[in-house]
Amino acid sequence: FNILNCISMKQVINCIWKHPDAPVVYLACDLLGQEEILVDVSRTFGSKIFVDKDKNPECFHALTLTVPEILSQDPSSRFQVFEGFPRLYERAKAKLTEARANFQPEPLIIRPSAQWYVCDDEFSVTERQRTERSNEAVRDQFGVWHACYSMHSSREELRVGSATSCTQTGSVDNSQLQGYGAGLCEQALLWYTTCI
Repeated sequence: FNILNCISMKQVINCIWKHPDAPVVYLACDLLGQEEILVDVSRTFGSKIFVDKDKNPECFHALTLTVPEILSQDPSSRFQVFEGFPRLYERAKAKLTEARANFQPEPLIIRPSAQWYVCDDEFSVTERQRTERSNEAVRDQFGVWHACYSMHSSREELRVGSATSCTQTGSVDNSQLQGYGAGLCEQALLWYTTCI
């Protein structure tokens, strides 16, 4: 059980609810460890998710083996898996530009990952401060929405990760959590580390 991922899944769901006019929701969830997000979206919205088996055969195969009940064969499905890397921003820009050129509502592009919060040099101080006070997904300058999601696969891995962010007294060092939504993550990590 990972409390941060529960929060992240709620961020993803809330982001979708807040954009009802988005004709397509692209979920950059093509890596192992992100299946639970796809399952949650499918169950919450009562819709299946399209994965292009020609463009993303590994993801399609993995989901066919693990959660085939959420897969759609319909390429016009509102929910679609969007390849995260490489060139996420290039593909996102193309989708957004296409919608604008056709005077259509913009698609919603969501990437659940912790990497952007820590590694993205373009993540401005203002965005970091807003994230620290918020439990909502954050939209970057490229139009991609981010939710802080950890793909740690085991309880031990989470314990080790949490321990590296905690001091001897059990509190979290906010400088090590920069951009994670420090206030939110500090509370979640403190709760989680007391439970394991």
